[in-house]
Amino acid sequence: MATEFEKFMYAKYPGDPAMQLEAMNLKIVVIFVSKLFMTKEQRKVAKKIAKKMIATFNRIPFPTDPSLHILSYTYNALGEVYLSESTKESAEIAVEYFEKDLQVSKQLGDAVSMDTAERNIVRGKAFVDGGNMFINSNRSLQEHTFSLEAHRKEYIAYKKEIQAGALGPGPINAATNFGYALLNAQHTIEAQRVLTELRSISTRVHGADHSSTKQIEKVYNHMKFRNVLVDLQGSGKKAFQALQYTDDGKYLVVKGPMIKNFLSDVNRHKHRYEWDISNRKDDGEREFTVPAVAALPNIGTPVVCVDFEGSLSYLNGKLGDVRMDEGGILSWMMQGRSKVYFEDEDLQPRPIDQKNLRILFDIPEK
Repeated sequence: MATEFEKFMYAKYPGDPAMQLEAMNLKIVVIFVSKLFMTKEQRKVAKKIAKKMIATFNRIPFPTDPSLHILSYTYNALGEVYLSESTKESAEIAVEYFEKDLQVSKQLGDAVSMDTAERNIVRGKAFVDGGNMFINSNRSLQEHTFSLEAHRKEYIAYKKEIQAGALGPGPINAATNFGYALLNAQHTIEAQRVLTELRSISTRVHGADHSSTKQIEKVYNHMKFRNVLVDLQGSGKKAFQALQYTDDGKYLVVKGPMIKNFLSDVNRHKHRYEWDISNRKDDGEREFTVPAVAALPNIGTPVVCVDFEGSLSYLNGKLGDVRMDEGGILSWMMQGRSKVYFEDEDLQPRPIDQKNLRILFDIPEK
């Protein structure tokens, strides 16, 4: 069903497909403010609108750059919808749309969109080949880090508008995409700060009940989710949700073990942004209190260093992100230590034993 705005645009520009395309674009942007948090019905609606947009674009005799940008966005949206269905067949279709997005982005000379399309093609093909989107190699992390810089430039270009409260689709998408890119590159502290600011501005400008604010809140809650590995005697290391510290940080309250496979469920969805934390299935999980030193923070977790003595005591209180080291996932899981990249750029990254790390549940202002 057409919205009132669409009806107005169709009536005002009955023979102008470019303006009709703009009307439909506004509708699909509403669905895709946080574009992978969708129900099955939303996916169906998004596909219908996007395919109608492509048909409308094909009726434009001389496409302009604004129309081509909308076409690029539409191909990207369709690719994300199909990829979120998590089947090999849908991932193959997603790759086709991402490749079309890349062609249009090249025609526009849009470096950021080209980079995004290329990364999406890698994601789609990785799912087709192995059914797993988790960052499982240092090379993949380097790719995400490279992509991050393109999104950072786009975010900086919109930053004045964002801080002024001009939260149209462009600024919101730039900020959320930048947050996604930060999270993919395991820069969780910075990602959470970006979303904290965006959430605050959206709440002030639009109100807490606005759809944009709610979607931003969902992404923000995702970024605040913390999980750890705890070594259970006789059962190996299991994933638990970390809830809070007690007794001045000596003990950690956790919930689990998390039912689904740790790497394929938590981390795969972490980088695909379709996992709604508030709806996480926790049937059969229980709360436990474990020694804080027994919990290994997950890759991407923000941490603070504690309990160092002697020559390393200067690290106490220093904040950083746990990121993948050269040994990959197995090295992190087996050694019980994490490579921490410090917020203080004067400090070099270094492996830290889990006994000297505590999870940051709340990120302090910088």
